[in-house]
Amino acid sequence: MSALALTTRSTTLLALEIRGSTIPINRWSLLAGLLGAVLVVAISRGVCRRTGWRPIPTMVALLGLVMAFALTLTVNGDDLGSVAACLPDGIDGVRRAFADVGSGLENLLNVAMLMPFALATVLATRRTMVPALVMLVLPGLIELAQTMVPGRQCSPADYLANALGGLLVVGAGALLERRAAVRDWLDDHEPYWPVRRIDR
Repeated sequence: MSALALTTRSTTLLALEIRGSTIPINRWSLLAGLLGAVLVVAISRGVCRRTGWRPIPTMVALLGLVMAFALTLTVNGDDLGSVAACLPDGIDGVRRAFADVGSGLENLLNVAMLMPFALATVLATRRTMVPALVMLVLPGLIELAQTMVPGRQCSPADYLANALGGLLVVGAGALLERRAAVRDWLDDHEPYWPVRRIDR
C-alpha cells in the first residue's frame, strides 16, 4: 500500500488514506463548510463593530469554528452513537484515552482541529481566560452533540485531543499578545471596516 492514496466511498466524496489512516471528507462537511464561510463573511463586520474585536483574527476564529463544526457535526453514516461512550470506562478507560491522544494521524488531526479557532480567539478578543474556558467546554459539547448525529461517535480521546490542542494554542496566543509588534500590527490592520477600539 502506498503511503498516500485517494479513494471514493459511498458515504464520502473522498477518502484520504495516509499510512493506513483513513480521513473521510464528507459531502455534507464540504457543503456545511462552504455555507458557514459565506455566513462568516456576512456577520464578521457586525460582530467586530459590536464587540470591538480585531477584524482579521475575528474572521479567522469564526472560520475555524465553522470548519470544526463542519468536520464533526455533519451526517457521516446511519447509526447514532451512545452517550455512555462519552465517559471513560474507569481508570483504565482514562489511561486509554490519554494513550490514544496523538497516537495516529486521525488523533493528531483532532489535536489540531481547534487550534486555529483558539489562537485567533485570543488575538481577536485580547483575552486569555475566556478562550481557555471555551477550549475546556466546547470539545465536550461537540462530543455530546455527536451522539445525535448519524454516523458520529462520542469519544473521550477526541475530547482530550481537542481540549489539549486548544489549550496549548491559547497559551501560544497569550505569548503573542504580549509582543508589542504583534499587537500593533493587528490593531493597525483593519482592511474591511473600522471598529470600536478597546483601550488597554
